Amino acid sequence: MDSNHEQRRPLRVTIRLSAVEHTRLCTASDRAGLTLSGYMRYVLTREKPPRAARRPVVERSLLAHVLGELGRTGELMRRIARTLQSAPHTTVFAVERELSRGLKQLAVTQAALMRALGRKAGPA
Repeated sequence: MDSNHEQRRPLRVTIRLSAVEHTRLCTASDRAGLTLSGYMRYVLTREKPPRAARRPVVERSLLAHVLGELGRTGELMRRIARTLQSAPHTTVFAVERELSRGLKQLAVTQAALMRALGRKAGPA
């Protein structure tokens, strides 16, 4: 089929759903990043859907958590920089310990960001 024919869809199919069924479909379409009708068309026809029409739903509380983690990580990095500037004789062990804490905070931040985006976090 040519793309013009695919874009014109004069025919309509109507179905009745329970509230639970509708919620499931809406949740699945949000996860897929598709409109409800685009998701249903994909499920029914198994044809490759157009690229995602919507952005995924974002959990504001998780994003606030990520922002807080980024702030803590940034402050830790500033503390390391100040320590190195004010005391160049600082031991490598102390710097390594602070950098390790920073890397752990970044892993927590990455996992929280992945959850906020509705994706599985990879191994840390």
